[in-house]
Amino acid sequence: MLLNKRILIADDERDLREHLAKLLLRTTRKNEISLFVQKIRERLSGKINSPSPSGEDENSEDSYEVYTAGNGEEALKMTQESIAAGKPFALAFIDIRMPPGPDGLETAKKIREIDQDVEIIVMTAYADHDQKAISEAIPRPEKLLYIKKPFHADEISQAAFCLTSKWNAEATERKRKSWLESIIKSMSRLKTAASSGEKNVYLSMLKAIQAFTESKNAFMAVWNDNLTRWEIKQCIEISNEEAEKFVQENSRSLLECRATQNIGNKYILPLRRENFFAAAILSDIVAQNDPEWYNLLILLGMTAGEVLSGIHSQPENKTHDRNEGKTVASAAESVRIQLNKIIACANTIRGALGEKSESALAEDIIRSAESMIKSLDVQQLKEDDSEIR
Repeated sequence: MLLNKRILIADDERDLREHLAKLLLRTTRKNEISLFVQKIRERLSGKINSPSPSGEDENSEDSYEVYTAGNGEEALKMTQESIAAGKPFALAFIDIRMPPGPDGLETAKKIREIDQDVEIIVMTAYADHDQKAISEAIPRPEKLLYIKKPFHADEISQAAFCLTSKWNAEATERKRKSWLESIIKSMSRLKTAASSGEKNVYLSMLKAIQAFTESKNAFMAVWNDNLTRWEIKQCIEISNEEAEKFVQENSRSLLECRATQNIGNKYILPLRRENFFAAAILSDIVAQNDPEWYNLLILLGMTAGEVLSGIHSQPENKTHDRNEGKTVASAAESVRIQLNKIIACANTIRGALGEKSESALAEDIIRSAESMIKSLDVQQLKEDDSEIR
């Protein structure tokens, strides 16, 4: 995952700005904690990167992007521009005294209004501002640090490393929460579409996968064993002729596909179950370099494959109502299992967040998933009662 290492330095003293920038841009001396954390990340993700010829990692944890401002107004403008460009600062060093214009305290307050997530370090060589007063004046004191000049180089390096790492960890959690929300909504749509006919299910399924991956166009194909060929079931922003051409040219590769992969500039999500195989073929997806994103995508694919295989295997003869009921019940049970997994993930996130306000989102996800499970249970009771009668 690409880390945000953008840092803003706001100080009216040019020498100090340049000195801080040089400290942060110095990458020849690796931070030992940084190296340790990087190795742990690589092991957890299953990626062991070989060292570069120069002996330095090109994506070093110490490779900051440093921007400087000579006064408060300039710092505010740069913050606004960074937000507008979708490239916010992870950390801002702000001097408490910056004549002319707004001082550091006012600048920090306005920056916080613009960006709620940036970490802020307030610097001062004077005792005219009480530390408690500063923390009360600037919102979100948990994202505020106060240091006095003069400071040691290692102090600055360690503070920058810790606070940018904190920013990136929180950003990752926010992304994962949004992914969980998307999965919950997708499963809800699948539950609704499962009883509304095959065509609607294919459309709902494809829209759910497309929304999660942010792909521009997509289509769904199902393998027909009797005809020994692929059948296009649904297309979004792509012609049926183009979809047919793709599956004909890549028929064997699609059949051999067991995991997500790229084939012919398309991203393939296999939806495979026993005696059933379908695939969602996507273009220009926004893939995330995060194992959790892939796990959730696989979970969505498994649920989609289970629901589709159940519908695909339903007999058309209406005398087989009981068998059809069992198929739907099996799909419902699969959805119930996936919802329980999501509840477990959300509980883990809620535990990690503790008393933070963001934990409310995890609780909402848990309540939504539990509500869906209750709905499935009520529907199952109705079906069981109907069978008894």
